[in-house]
Amino acid sequence: MRIFYIAEITGKAGVWAVKKNIAEIKRRYQPDFIIANAGMATGAGGLGKQHAGYLRKMGIDCITGGDCIFQKKDLVENLPQMPFVLRPFNLPEHSSGAGYRYFTARSGEKLAVISILGRVGHHRLLADNPFTLMQTLLPKIERETPFIMADFSSTATAEKQTMAFFLAGRLSVLVGSGTGAATADERLMSAECGVSAVESAAHTDMQQTASEALPNARMEAAEACYGQQRGGRQNRKTAYITDAGRTGSFDSVGGHAPSGKIREYRTGLFEYPQETWQRVCVQGLDIELDGAGGALSIERIRIEMPVAAAPC
Repeated sequence: MRIFYIAEITGKAGVWAVKKNIAEIKRRYQPDFIIANAGMATGAGGLGKQHAGYLRKMGIDCITGGDCIFQKKDLVENLPQMPFVLRPFNLPEHSSGAGYRYFTARSGEKLAVISILGRVGHHRLLADNPFTLMQTLLPKIERETPFIMADFSSTATAEKQTMAFFLAGRLSVLVGSGTGAATADERLMSAECGVSAVESAAHTDMQQTASEALPNARMEAAEACYGQQRGGRQNRKTAYITDAGRTGSFDSVGGHAPSGKIREYRTGLFEYPQETWQRVCVQGLDIELDGAGGALSIERIRIEMPVAAAPC
C-alpha cells in the first residue's frame, strides 16, 4: 500500500497549493490513500465545512486536525455527516465526530486512521492521556487490520518522539504534526527501538527466576505465551517523522506574515495573524507499506510553486 500524507494545510495559500498539485501527486506517486492534516486551512485557524468538502472533492480520502479542529462552528455541527474528517480521538467521548475510522484503500486493504492530540505544551483543547488510551485502543484495531496510521498533533517534539518509541512496531505509520516546521528525522522504527527492549529485559529476569522452579514443559508454555503477547512486533517497522511540516507559505511564521509576528513579539500585544503567499509549497510524505502492514519506506516531499503562479 502506498500512502501520501499532505502536511498541515495552512490558509488559502495551502488550499491553493493542494489544488494546483493534487493531480501531479496522484500521477507521480500513485497513492492508494491520500491523507491531509487541514486543521489550519480556514482563516487564521481551524477548518470550515466548505474547505473540508472542497478538499474531499479534490481527492483527499481523510482529513485530520489538531487542537483547532473545533474552531469553526459549521464544521462541528456537521462532523457526524462528514466521516472523512477526524478530530483527536483522546478528546471526551461526547465530543462531536470520531477520532478514528477504518477506510478501504484503493489497493483493497482496510486502513485504520487515528487522530491524536498531545498534552505537553500550549494547546487550546485539554485532551486525555494519549499513551494510556492508545494502549487500550490498539488491541481493538489490531483485530480488524494490521494497516494502522496515526497523526499525532503536539507542540512538543519530545512528546511525539516518546510516542514513537512507545508504539514502535505496533503502527504502520506515525506522523507528527502541530508545529508546522518539518523535521529531518524520518526513519523506520522496529519494536526493538522502544518498549520491546524493556519487555525483553524484564522477560530475561523472569526467565532466570522461573527456570529454577518450573519444569521444562511449563517453561516452553511460558515462552509460547510471551511470544503471542508480543505478536510478532519485533519484525515489523513503523514509518515515523517528528513533524511533516506545512503546506502553504514557506517563508512565513506558521503560515502567517512575519511582519505582524515581529510586531507582536516586540510589543507583547496580540496582532491578528495575516496570511502570506511567500514561497508557496506542498510539504508531505510518500510512504510505502508491505502486505503485513509494516513500513518499507518513508520519504519527505516538498513541491515548491513558481513565484509567478501564486494568485496573490
